[in-house]
Amino acid sequence: MAWAALGRRLRELFQSREYDDEFFQELEDALIEADVGVRIASETIAALREAARKDSIKDREGLRVALKALLRKHIVGARISLVPDALNVLLVLGVNGVGKTTTIAKLARYFRANEGVDRILLVAGDTFRAAAIEQLSILGRRLDLPVIAQEPGADPGAVIFDGISSAAARGIPLVIADTAGRLHTREALVKELAKID
Repeated sequence: MAWAALGRRLRELFQSREYDDEFFQELEDALIEADVGVRIASETIAALREAARKDSIKDREGLRVALKALLRKHIVGARISLVPDALNVLLVLGVNGVGKTTTIAKLARYFRANEGVDRILLVAGDTFRAAAIEQLSILGRRLDLPVIAQEPGADPGAVIFDGISSAAARGIPLVIADTAGRLHTREALVKELAKID
């Protein structure tokens, strides 16, 4: 479930209704489906239940504000620290349609603007979708960043290996690699990630 879909689902859940056990269970399910993570979703909903009980929150706005504050604790301040004077590789993973390729461009822009990393190499490791290769190439041109890509259907591990080798040879400190969308239940695709790693 993409973030926009999560927003729609939360709005549906928060519409006039009883804020009972079923509500909290559906809310937890929505967070898990949005890849928030089982542990964080469970802890967040337990804390929301406690806040609702302790502070007597019974209205939609109060619950919404409390949920937002609880989720913000897991998002604000989170950052990726790069190892100085080393080649850093970020492998971007996720299920289909969550915005991995777009996020790669956002990460590159962030590291350039906020962390002073001006030399970044993008790698089109999602060789399953030809459109993903083209999309990353377009984003690379817009950001004036090099992109390593091969033809659709190429071995993603080989493409990423080529990207890392190229970055090492050129003294580029950061590689951000795309991968094909995959569910954890697809054994062959999960094994492919192990090979890439």
